[in-house]
Amino acid sequence: MTKVAEVDSADRSALAAVGRVLAGMGGGGFELETVLEQIAAEAHALCSADAAFLFLRDGDVFRFAAASGGRPEHWAFERAHPNPIDRRSIVGRVALAGVPVQIDDIPADAEYDSSAYQEGGMRTLLGVPIHTDEGLIGAFGIGRSVVSPFSAQQIALVTLFADQAAVAIRIARLLGAGSQAQDRERSLGAVLASIARSSFDVEEVLGAVIAEAVRLCNADTGNIAVREGDGYWVKAVAGFSPEYHALVRQNRYEPGRASIIGRTLQERAVVQIPDVLADPEYGLIELQRIGQYRSALGVPIWQGEEIIGVCAVGRNDVKPYSAGEVELIQAFAAQVAIALNLARLLTETHEALERESAVGAVLQTISRSTFELEKVLQTVIDSAVRLTRAADGNILRDEGGVFRMAAYTAGVPESFRAIMDKRPFVAERGSVMGRALMELRPVQVADVLADPEYTLLHAQRESGFRTMLGIPLIHDGTPIGALAVWRLDVIPFSSTEIALLQTFADQAAIAIANVRLFETVERQRAALASFAPHVAGLLSSVEGETLLGGHRREISALFCDMRGFTAFAEMAEPEELFGVLREYHAAVGRIAIDHGGTVEHFAGDGFMIFFNDPTPLPDHPMAAIQSAIAMRERFAGLADGWRRRGYDLGLGIGISVGYATLGRIGFEGRYDYAGVGAVTNLAARLSSAAAAGEILISQRLQAMVEDRVGTEPAGDLTLKGFSHPVPAFRVTGMGTG
Repeated sequence: MTKVAEVDSADRSALAAVGRVLAGMGGGGFELETVLEQIAAEAHALCSADAAFLFLRDGDVFRFAAASGGRPEHWAFERAHPNPIDRRSIVGRVALAGVPVQIDDIPADAEYDSSAYQEGGMRTLLGVPIHTDEGLIGAFGIGRSVVSPFSAQQIALVTLFADQAAVAIRIARLLGAGSQAQDRERSLGAVLASIARSSFDVEEVLGAVIAEAVRLCNADTGNIAVREGDGYWVKAVAGFSPEYHALVRQNRYEPGRASIIGRTLQERAVVQIPDVLADPEYGLIELQRIGQYRSALGVPIWQGEEIIGVCAVGRNDVKPYSAGEVELIQAFAAQVAIALNLARLLTETHEALERESAVGAVLQTISRSTFELEKVLQTVIDSAVRLTRAADGNILRDEGGVFRMAAYTAGVPESFRAIMDKRPFVAERGSVMGRALMELRPVQVADVLADPEYTLLHAQRESGFRTMLGIPLIHDGTPIGALAVWRLDVIPFSSTEIALLQTFADQAAIAIANVRLFETVERQRAALASFAPHVAGLLSSVEGETLLGGHRREISALFCDMRGFTAFAEMAEPEELFGVLREYHAAVGRIAIDHGGTVEHFAGDGFMIFFNDPTPLPDHPMAAIQSAIAMRERFAGLADGWRRRGYDLGLGIGISVGYATLGRIGFEGRYDYAGVGAVTNLAARLSSAAAAGEILISQRLQAMVEDRVGTEPAGDLTLKGFSHPVPAFRVTGMGTG
């Protein structure tokens, strides 16, 4: 199963669990203990815990109320021993802090009551407070018998279950008072069942809540406003005409005295207006004329210490609301809070998943198409625009010191592309991308038409963007491009969106840098492979990197240079000299490579070639001799042609076998692959001693090939750098003799 499927499954499980609890609360015959046990069971299963538990406040202590999982003997112990408000228990710490508390490993916590730990068998514990308008009334927790802290998403889910427990407690209190208890239970049950069935379509839930609130409180109309952006907007109405519905949805509410919603927000408390027509501060006269309400009641919808909405009801007659009716509307408001919190939690989860999936898609594109830069950049800009709800976007990249457009989203007009494609961008203030390149940080212009420094107005007219955000693509501290997204309205990008775009910009920079690196390596490999393909292959393997670092191996070393070359060089024109060298290098180099040799270096007319490294050759002595014989034959043909042009040149070859130290030598930006040791020195000296057309080999090499190669003694040679005469042999051909 993919990660996307796993997270979607988790979302569905959370939704289903909350729905089951709500359905249980609304199923008739409401029993608080049963509901609390169901809440504990759902949290126990959904959060991969070993136990879940609820404690309710009783004066200065917290008493056990419900549990799922864990050890029965431990819960018996908890029933008999209420938890005081101190740091010896998770419940006590939640009571002290008033916020979620997690203990990663109980035995490592010196303040925790060890006897309780031993009884319960838990290692990791999480506790969250249960709040109502009366304050902290309980604590809800989950635990694991191994050290495994709970995630942020699991903490949010447990908090949601704690909110459900708070609503259940409020409902239990409501149903226990007054002759209307059965009607209230039926109405609350209808709302809760609606929430459970709705798959958390927020407006459907809000519509069900306000309709039941209006009916049960003997009101005529009602609406629910929810915080969205920088204001509060009506999302559901009941009892009003379509005309009112259309008009009220256009109103943006904020704290103030002119409306029941505004006053509730301002006073952060329940507000009644006995008669809106007799209230000098009430200002929504046109809405009142259409809606016909007179007495109004507003109840805040709380999320912790914040008001996330307002539930308001109205009567067409002047008739204030009783304390029982106010409390009932507060119960409905608490249900709305649960629905909104769950919707928010699931939305955040889906958005996080969508972001993670998009980033993963880009990384997969980079991994699959590392060197298809156009495809990678297109994926980056398309994902960036989609996830930030921008209109369109593009990417700029450095091309030889000039910044040019490299990718656009599909919606960008052709007329805009034509302008941007012709423009070379630089670090300057006239464009958002130019500013990003200049400042090396994200740059946002809330409204390009109101920015006196912005100069790309002809491009703006073609595309229509107003808010624009540019982010530089940086590699090793240097800008290598820029990413830009825009909106057609003046709607600035949030800090979360900017951070997300920075991630995409980083990925684009990595892709560009990867392609640059690949192109550089390929150029180096191609150049090196022209005479040393085996060494070129080492650049892209772990084993090769080890070999490049230095190693010792037996090799056959072959050195050759031309006879008569010095005199020829003194008299020949440069063009003639280079022409001869090109023919010679091509012939000798190709023969060496065809026989498995590595050209260590060539300088003028001299070649150093070794066999058995870096690519092992089972019979490297014979490979070296066969290569030398082929060189001699090929050179003879070349020499005949040169002789007709007046150049008298011959080839001397020396070969030896022995151990050498081989590896990379040089410095950053200029490396060679070389062999160092007496074996290479001997080959070079034997070559110097060889006459034109002669192949001299060392005594050790001759002993290794004597039954397969025709040789004859060349005597003991006095060679430079060697203190004693060196026995040498002359190769006469393949076979014996």
